[in-house]
Amino acid sequence: APFSTPLHPEFAPYVKEIDTVALRQDDLDPAFTRYRLLADTWPTTATVDFGSAIELLEARWREDPVTPGATAELITVWRVTDASQVGPIVPPAFETDAVLFTHIVGSAGEILAQSDSLAAPSWDWQDGDIFIQIHPLFIPAETAPGSYETVVGIYDRASGTRLPLLDRDERFVDDHAFVVPLNVNE
Repeated sequence: APFSTPLHPEFAPYVKEIDTVALRQDDLDPAFTRYRLLADTWPTTATVDFGSAIELLEARWREDPVTPGATAELITVWRVTDASQVGPIVPPAFETDAVLFTHIVGSAGEILAQSDSLAAPSWDWQDGDIFIQIHPLFIPAETAPGSYETVVGIYDRASGTRLPLLDRDERFVDDHAFVVPLNVNE
């Protein structure tokens, strides 16, 4: 991890610091820290399978409940099962370009908050890779107290096509998954 971009605190249970490597004085970052992944700390059971390409291993809120006007952070842990199934190879880069989406949904099905991003680019995924995604979602100040459904999924940036959610028999279920709800207090 570069000196200018330290690891998010959520990564602490999954890594052990090895050392810090100093660089030249005139480098953009004067140092970087090397970490070892702690394999026995990762979740191992998939809760959701998207397109036989990627599995959701865990979804949890960093803080729950939150208050209106705050930013909630959903932490998701993913495992790549078949990188070739992630999405189409499209010009001009001729690589996949997947994006994870997270929606907090109101009682009438409206999207109250949304985050579309992917910090681990799909064009570099290898089968077996595990990564953590932090989804920051601003909760509007006018949000009423209550419990709100949370939806996650993955889509191709160029086409907008979502990966299908599959059941244990690899049958199509939907194009998104409901995960742990978010509780909003006053």
